[in-house]
Amino acid sequence: MKTHAFPVFAILLASLCVPASLHAILAGDETGTPADSPANRVDTADVFTGVGAVSTSGSGKGSCTALSSNWVLTAAHVVNGVGSVTVYFTVGGVTTSYTSTQYYTYNYNGDTYNASTHDYDVALVYIGGGLASNIDTYSLYAGSLSTTTGANNGSTLTLVGYGQSGYGDVGVSVALSQDTRRVGANVVDTLGDLDGTECVFYQMDFDDDATFGQAGGSLGNDVETTLAVGDSGGPALIYVDGEYKVAGVNTLVSYEDSSSSLYGTYAFGITTGSVSDWINNTMATVPEPASYALALGLCGIILVCLRRKRR
Repeated sequence: MKTHAFPVFAILLASLCVPASLHAILAGDETGTPADSPANRVDTADVFTGVGAVSTSGSGKGSCTALSSNWVLTAAHVVNGVGSVTVYFTVGGVTTSYTSTQYYTYNYNGDTYNASTHDYDVALVYIGGGLASNIDTYSLYAGSLSTTTGANNGSTLTLVGYGQSGYGDVGVSVALSQDTRRVGANVVDTLGDLDGTECVFYQMDFDDDATFGQAGGSLGNDVETTLAVGDSGGPALIYVDGEYKVAGVNTLVSYEDSSSSLYGTYAFGITTGSVSDWINNTMATVPEPASYALALGLCGIILVCLRRKRR
């Protein structure tokens, strides 16, 4: 298995594409209407306690989502090939860490969107001891997403992450932090498929304040966002039936030049609906804890020693 802590991906676009772990939830224009800032995007009310940060033994940084007390969803390129994964969840200003060596990727070989190998950039991390009870968990969204066609505004997705931040007209200017969770939203513009049978990735453009209220335009200077470093693996949430559900895993940002995460750039992710069977089947299997296997080995050594001593 190859290590891809910060890979560079290519997809069929006339632009430079990089994983969102290299960029974070951005704010609108500082002088827009209303004025915005990275500080305004921080989830100080703990609305999204089930979204955590990720750090790996391979120096990867990203975000994640708790699907249950034992399972965390993230992007494969954040964890692929590393020895251990540590996730951090912040509630009430207190950050708690959980480290695991048990994670699973779905047909991942280091590419984000690969039609021939169905190379989906998603991963699950198993937390053997379980997460604290004050950490929210999210279910998967089973419905379909809509796009900005005609007068349709497309599905609104809430993006949550622990990455860098900044302003839409300036770009990244604020460092990532494993205990600072930011929130924004965007609208699905395009859905794409890899194998011709299902939609597996979504695309969202970062609109400026001038397009507010237009079909497919900005959600407002204080709401519209894109991904930036540390947001890979974070959720794209959709609000239905009175709750937030996970509609996608954020993975990628594309831009025309070297200025990342500005107005006009695009964010991408993998829909959870396209991998829901794999997610559910993986979560239905409880891995054998490494400590349990070690304990069995020690018991065997003790028994052998006792038998030899009795002789």
